[in-house]
Amino acid sequence: MSRQRDDLSLPHTGPSDAPPPDLGRLDRIAGLVFAVLIAMAALVALNSVVTARGPQNEAPVETADAGPA
Repeated sequence: MSRQRDDLSLPHTGPSDAPPPDLGRLDRIAGLVFAVLIAMAALVALNSVVTARGPQNEAPVETADAGPA
């Protein structure tokens, strides 16, 4: 049989006259969300690296007894 079997419980209405959904817009939105997620993951990874290395250019701490007596 080359034809697909019709479901007899649903009335046959013929082809839909509704326009197809705008998938281009959905693709752009999904791409934007994906790009934001990738950027957030990169920032979290960068923050982890910077935090693990610790402060690099910190000025020496001067104490009260460090000067001449």
